[in-house]
Amino acid sequence: MPTADAHIPTDRASRYLGQVCQHVKQMSRMPHLLQGGKPAVEHVDWSDTSGTIRFARGGTYGAPAAPSNTGA
Repeated sequence: MPTADAHIPTDRASRYLGQVCQHVKQMSRMPHLLQGGKPAVEHVDWSDTSGTIRFARGGTYGAPAAPSNTGA
């Protein structure tokens, strides 16, 4: 299965992670968005430090949110 990693320094990691997970959870309740090959979401779970999105066809997206030094 393909994998990818990204590290994005920010002092708001927890907030952004929560926003992404909430958005995906809301999208999973809209069946019209599943047309056209969009992946069906089976489960979304998150906390202040991590998030997990599980897709119906077996893929999983995991994202840690940790404070980082942005140098600002």
